[in-house]
Amino acid sequence: IYAGASSSQFHTMWGAPLIIILFAIDCNKRLAPMSRVLPYQDAVEIDSAGVDTSSFTDDFYIDPIRKGDALPESKPSLA
Repeated sequence: IYAGASSSQFHTMWGAPLIIILFAIDCNKRLAPMSRVLPYQDAVEIDSAGVDTSSFTDDFYIDPIRKGDALPESKPSLA
């Protein structure tokens, strides 16, 4: 059943996305600038905490295929 452009369903259908878009714009204007910076004192405290890097490897973030560690072949199942 076509309710028409003056029905409450039509306005609700357009109202919800508009509210979400306005909320996203508001969040980006108010919160994004603050989330892009770290206060100097916080950075000093983080650096002075000392992170244990003994378990890190130099090639941790390298693609296994590029390293030569080929992944095992898997056959698709028909289950």
